[in-house]
Amino acid sequence: MQQVKYYPERTTFGLLPEPEGRAGSFFTSMVLNGLILALMLYIGATAKRIIEAHKFEYTELIVPTTPPPPPPHRVKVPPAPKVPPPAKMPVVHYEAPKIKLPKPEPNPD
Repeated sequence: MQQVKYYPERTTFGLLPEPEGRAGSFFTSMVLNGLILALMLYIGATAKRIIEAHKFEYTELIVPTTPPPPPPHRVKVPPAPKVPPPAKMPVVHYEAPKIKLPKPEPNPD
């Protein structure tokens, strides 16, 4: 029969064996996380050197001040035909409808 250790702060209702310390898995995860951190720091440091090593060139663009020469041939557009002004529309006057209010009935006393 297996010997069960009792820890008063870790009660498992008696159905499962009491947990034991897992030092091996803790140190393995600590080493892996440390390696990942060191790798990230190394990549960050080398990326900064690569970015600083780039050489950028500055080119100034100058806009010409003289207008370009006209094209050698121009297309002539005929003038638009004259259109007579539209006929004057008759003015229509509408009367507003009158509202018929009901007359108040006298109150019987």
